[in-house]
Amino acid sequence: IPKELRNTLGKTTKERLDRFIHDIITNSADKNDIYMSEEIGQALTDLRRFMFENVYQNPSAKGEEGKAERLVENLYEYYLKNIELLPPELKKLMAEHGESAERIVCDYVSAMSDRFAIAKFGEIYLPDSWKD
Repeated sequence: IPKELRNTLGKTTKERLDRFIHDIITNSADKNDIYMSEEIGQALTDLRRFMFENVYQNPSAKGEEGKAERLVENLYEYYLKNIELLPPELKKLMAEHGESAERIVCDYVSAMSDRFAIAKFGEIYLPDSWKD
């Protein structure tokens, strides 16, 4: 993210969300609509433009999509075959509420952050001798 946007919005996702939320609350107080300050609104527009140009539509990033899709598919198939490894609260949804294994596994994998999914993939598929 360009330096000027980091300076305005924050360096981390957490900082940016905090900035957006506080700005909206401050600018919407005592009003019948939701408002954002002009400065933050413009920064959000600039951030969206940057993301579309450099991430969402960037040929290099798009070229990596297949890898990400295969990672998610592999995790889905693995957990579908190894339901016992799901967190207890998810297994409970299947047992007590009749949720299908496919739905539970899909929800579990789709809720994973990128880092968590990559870590799980590494735990499952990389030989122990390859791990740091």
